[in-house]
Amino acid sequence: MQHLRIVGVGDEENRNQLILSDDDGNEYSLPVDDALRSAAGRAARQSSSSDDSPAPLSPREIQARLRAGDSVAQVVEDSGLDHKHVERYAGPVQAERSYIAQRARSTEVAAASTAEHHRLAFGDAPASLEAMVKVRLRAMEVELKTVSWDAWRREDGRWTVECWFDAGSSETHGAGIGLQPPAEWTFIAESRQLTAANRWAESLSSLPLPGKSRRRGSSRHLAAVDAPFD
Repeated sequence: MQHLRIVGVGDEENRNQLILSDDDGNEYSLPVDDALRSAAGRAARQSSSSDDSPAPLSPREIQARLRAGDSVAQVVEDSGLDHKHVERYAGPVQAERSYIAQRARSTEVAAASTAEHHRLAFGDAPASLEAMVKVRLRAMEVELKTVSWDAWRREDGRWTVECWFDAGSSETHGAGIGLQPPAEWTFIAESRQLTAANRWAESLSSLPLPGKSRRRGSSRHLAAVDAPFD
């Protein structure tokens, strides 16, 4: 195929023409007509569409995705970025999520009380969310070693705090719940306000009233902790 280059523009018989030249210096003329304009337009559109691939995520966008609950693996899969590149920006966000989860876990959900069912579980101390969850899961005979916590930020600025556990580790974990973990709370970090966001959270956020903690025909009681939670 002979390759030509544009060397000028001509005007012959009131028709615009492109003056082309080959490597040997031979010149050619090409009328600038509708066919040429249409071909040039198609080439431009094809070139533009080939450049429409998504722009890579910026460091700020990577951290926003992670803060909103995505894992490093999810960001890598969705963006096509290198795993090490995403991990480079993940550390501060993971530390923030862990800090918020810890802050929620240590938030008081029950004041100190002389009530027998409270003192049996927590002694004379108030109960934090983590202490309450442990007591409630222990009463349901859920393996506490399966418990893990996480937090992610919502679009409205509040946080969702999650408590994951293996409900299947107990044969008596509460068929009435009818919901798979995690338990979820909405958390406002500044005021330390916790609100149960699903039925698991409602069940794990407080002690049942005396006489309400066991099913008909069952003699199981609320299980006390080995020692008051510090």
